[in-house]
Amino acid sequence: GMTGGDNAVVLNNLFVDHATLAVKRVDGDSEVAYNLFHGNTEDVRDSNVDAATTFSGDPLFQGDLTLAAGSPAIDAGTDFYVFGGETVLDLDPSEYAGAAPDLGAFESASSGPAGPQVPQLVDPADGSTVSLTPTLAWVDTADFYEVQIATALDFSGGGLVHDVAVGGGTLELFVAAGILEPETAYFWRVRGSRGGSMGAWSQFWTFVTESRTLPQAPVLAAPVDGSVGVELLPTLTWLGSADDFRVQVASDAGFSSIVVDAVVVGTSLAIGPDPLTHGTRHFWRVRG
Repeated sequence: GMTGGDNAVVLNNLFVDHATLAVKRVDGDSEVAYNLFHGNTEDVRDSNVDAATTFSGDPLFQGDLTLAAGSPAIDAGTDFYVFGGETVLDLDPSEYAGAAPDLGAFESASSGPAGPQVPQLVDPADGSTVSLTPTLAWVDTADFYEVQIATALDFSGGGLVHDVAVGGGTLELFVAAGILEPETAYFWRVRGSRGGSMGAWSQFWTFVTESRTLPQAPVLAAPVDGSVGVELLPTLTWLGSADDFRVQVASDAGFSSIVVDAVVVGTSLAIGPDPLTHGTRHFWRVRG
């Protein structure tokens, strides 16, 4: 235990499992304050004790005598104490972790690995007009990134249209076709992760998608215009660069009597299985 005397101030201690007496004769111009007692045969004798800051309770020691979460000794001490008109304790906040010093402990604190910095958006520039498949780019050095694109400023609910993780070392995201709508305003932002810790979101930037590009009109190739003697199961061919094409064959120039109406991928259509009518003028057209 502790045996005191005059001019002793006993602060911020744990007195645990003393077989006889924990503190004695801290009297005269002395004081016992901000201490926890537990499991002692006798806690205090013949001492000046500040009852308001002295208490009992299990400190919840772990195997290495550190304090477990929930210990009553955590943040229970004081960093400033005046006794007899003199300052006997004045700790800088950097000397302990938490709201106040722990009782009976040498304290240290670690914030873990440094978290990622806030990414800086690079491209497309804020307020740009972009294609329906833009590439978004930023600058940072995190392990990986989360990229969000939304039509709503709060990036939530139905307004969030794209939320994707991008591996570290990659500082851009290609937005695939089908995600964005034409002539629509979008917000986008990025945040990084390092060591399992997610960083703060970047500022958001905006872009507006351009109008959907319509394909050029296909150019008919064969059979050539005005051909005669064409077989009854011909193959029609054309030039064009659309995703798919609609092909119509009719027996009149106004296409009110359509005999073939098909959608195909590619630039040719073999008529069949039903043949065209023999000796009849046919008209055909293609749209991408």
